[in-house]
Amino acid sequence: MNTSLAKSSTTVDRYCAVFADILSQAVTGGLVGMQNFASMVELYDDVEEKIEAVEHTENEKCHAVTFESVAEELGVSIIVNLEAPYWKQIRSAFLHWAKQKDLTACILIQEVMLESFAVSMYGAASDVAKGKKLSRVLNPSLLKKQNILSMLQSCSVKNMIMIPMVLKKKLAVSTKMSCQF
Repeated sequence: MNTSLAKSSTTVDRYCAVFADILSQAVTGGLVGMQNFASMVELYDDVEEKIEAVEHTENEKCHAVTFESVAEELGVSIIVNLEAPYWKQIRSAFLHWAKQKDLTACILIQEVMLESFAVSMYGAASDVAKGKKLSRVLNPSLLKKQNILSMLQSCSVKNMIMIPMVLKKKLAVSTKMSCQF
């Protein structure tokens, strides 16, 4: 038996398993983000802001669909588990503050807690996936999410009340991710 071929096959299997995990988290995170933005529709009074929340809901759905198609193209199976401890905790915290009608808290949970996880995950996966479709999907998402987090880091605690307005402007100029690649 050719041991280098067996070793190579094992390495490929391990990488496929890692990408399956990454894509599982990306799809699940996109769906949680979609649920969160859908919930935010009720928190806005202004019709334009409600429409924006619906548009963000659609963008998150597109992220999930895109990552599902990448998994299919790579031939890996993904597991979507909205009840997994991390995602359930994020969603529960979001729903708690949505029930209190605290838009600022909801935006912080969505854009800091959820998106910071996405930035770290996309960054690590993008480094490994150079030249693959996965890299082409991750890089635009990573750039958008890094821009949002960078903007949030520049906000002082005294300016936290301004975050919804600043995020609204930032998100309005960020590029939208297409469902087709």
